[in-house]
Amino acid sequence: MPIFLYKARDRFGVPVEGSIESASSSGAASRLTRLGYTPIMIVEKQTSFLANMGDWFANFQKIKTEELVVFARQLATILEAGVPLLESLEALFEQVQSRRFKLLVLKMRKEIEGGSSFSETLAKESKVFSIVFIAMVQAGEKAGILSEVLDRLADLLERDFENVQKIKAATRYPLIVVITLVVGFLTVVTFVIPRFAALYAQFETELPLPTRLLLGTNFVVRNYLIYIILTVAALVYGWKRALETEKGRYAWDRFILSVPVFGVLVNKLILARFARMLAAMLRSGIPIIEALKISGDGRQ
Repeated sequence: MPIFLYKARDRFGVPVEGSIESASSSGAASRLTRLGYTPIMIVEKQTSFLANMGDWFANFQKIKTEELVVFARQLATILEAGVPLLESLEALFEQVQSRRFKLLVLKMRKEIEGGSSFSETLAKESKVFSIVFIAMVQAGEKAGILSEVLDRLADLLERDFENVQKIKAATRYPLIVVITLVVGFLTVVTFVIPRFAALYAQFETELPLPTRLLLGTNFVVRNYLIYIILTVAALVYGWKRALETEKGRYAWDRFILSVPVFGVLVNKLILARFARMLAAMLRSGIPIIEALKISGDGRQ
């Protein structure tokens, strides 16, 4: 993260010096001016190895949807006030709390200073910004309504985030129950059944089927646990790879939509999201053919 050492004079002419965090030297000068100082010298401080390592680890942090909502909303407000894009990003850099997002804003600012447009800069960060986000920003730049488009994007992301939170809240209790049952079953099979295995072995009569099943499960878990873990890992990996293909994704989506009750809910959520995306893109000036294509490419 850029840190600048400065020497300045306050309103009474008294010399002061210190350090300030900013995206650029011009941004540091503007910030000092707002604080009532007259900058004399501003130089970038060489970052330490630990700071560089911290920035490297920050690249692996995931940017949350709520952070994107705040970013789009704040940027729209600043641009609407007539502040240039570079200065707007400078202001956002100072306000963003996430280290990962700070690095992203700094990178975008440098790209724009190098001659790239805002939409081109966002396209280089396609893992963070969706194709819908990028296309709407591009349309807003062409039409000169970037602040309005960003405001619509913030509304769109906010509605999606609220729907996801509602789904999580509705499924949280059933998920806790299922996890508790699985943990309880594994505890019984792994720790409780072995204590009674020797006692059961003394019986001359045939044990009931449920007891035999538990003993068999315990035997498999104790002797083939590593193979079970490897098999589950292979199945999960294969499932993820299959979802990356067109046929695999289509089969999975078709299965999800055919599940009773849950499938109907997912279908309604997808239709609502599609309608909001399409309406937002059409209001931003994107032709309907292109908007439909983007809606299909931007599916989750």
